Amino acid sequence: MELPDEAAALFRVPSDSFIAERDALVQRLRGEGRDEDASAVKSLRKPTALVWALNQLATREPDALAAVFEAGRDLRAAQQAALAGKPSGAEDLRVATTARRDAVARARDAAVAILDEAGTRGAGQGDAIATALEAASTDAEAGAALASGTLTKAPSAAGLGFGELPTMTALPGGGGGKPTPARDSGRRRKEREAARTRARNRRAAADRLARQLAEAREQVARLERDHAAAESEALAAETEADRAELDLKD
Repeated sequence: MELPDEAAALFRVPSDSFIAERDALVQRLRGEGRDEDASAVKSLRKPTALVWALNQLATREPDALAAVFEAGRDLRAAQQAALAGKPSGAEDLRVATTARRDAVARARDAAVAILDEAGTRGAGQGDAIATALEAASTDAEAGAALASGTLTKAPSAAGLGFGELPTMTALPGGGGGKPTPARDSGRRRKEREAARTRARNRRAAADRLARQLAEAREQVARLERDHAAAESEALAAETEADRAELDLKD
């Protein structure tokens, strides 16, 4: 069910105030005769501390979040290049993986600090925050929700989808608006989710094969170098043997 635009503010109120703010908005919407919107808002559950902190990044640490998405796009490109057989694919993939890890670490530290400021021990959530950021950095749907600060649940590591990642040009409070999902029927929603599941599974398989291919190319390159060295040594040994045979005849 699509949320009305007014619901975006709920994701940024202090966690302890969420229920009261949500119910107040529900009453207001019903008073305006917007029963469908009121029902959608009423269905929202109080976010976990993890999800609440991730949502704060959109407005409080947009640069750190933008870096995560950029690193995710670069990693996706490096994976595809390695799969296509680019000569520097393995090295590019290593560099992109390191860059994504560093970007995630910066955003994770920012989210931990937000939790600490709110009175929740953020360090205990660090690993879960990093996992959610990594998933959102390569999953278009989760990335869009994170970019708008409207996550309702933490992205999972298994959710590696395929699509265009956010560019952080439409952040709440940053000159843009909240993405508006299309209204679709229950049947189309199920078809969409099934397609996304297929895409996630195929993307995970492709990424795994890209890593294996890059490793295989590195191994082939090492074997070619070893073969060239062995061939050179064999020729030198054969030449030395021929000389010894000539000296013996003389």
